[in-house]
Amino acid sequence: MKRILISLSFFLFILTLQSESSDYTLTLYTIPANRQMDFTSPQRLAWSALENAMHVSFKSRKHAMGHVFVEISGSDGKVFTGSTKEKLLRSGRDEVMSGSGLGILFMGIDGRLEFDEEITKDLNYHYKRGSIAFIEAKISRENYERILYYLEEYQARGYDAIYNGFNSPREGLGAGCTAFGLSF
Repeated sequence: MKRILISLSFFLFILTLQSESSDYTLTLYTIPANRQMDFTSPQRLAWSALENAMHVSFKSRKHAMGHVFVEISGSDGKVFTGSTKEKLLRSGRDEVMSGSGLGILFMGIDGRLEFDEEITKDLNYHYKRGSIAFIEAKISRENYERILYYLEEYQARGYDAIYNGFNSPREGLGAGCTAFGLSF
């Protein structure tokens, strides 16, 4: 997660250098997993993901492994969006049991984009807990318009319907929340 935040910081720093106006911003938010993820082995990663999924199910919270979402803000208004699974409690059990194992990490799952109301609930919850991080970049009006156009095209092409997959959102090959956020 630290590497992602460092990469995001550098990327947004570069965008800030190119900015001409403070009226337009791009903000990436990240919320952590409910419990610590253990990446020391595939087996431990699977178990920690399962523990997080169970914790989320019992607490009626979503995003067991953490989440990234985007805010696009300008004089015209603001848009929150993020990529997520169509069915929030879908565990991928069927794919794992059919022999895919950790290959599920590259399987396309029915997805959708979250928008304002849904994300605002998450923001409020995590702000109260102090469990949110964000980075904001000032962008030009031209970049703001290109970002909104990208989001419209992403939906028009049906890319938003593929969660996970090969995590190449600009090629239409799926995107988890992090890949989607970084694609901006």
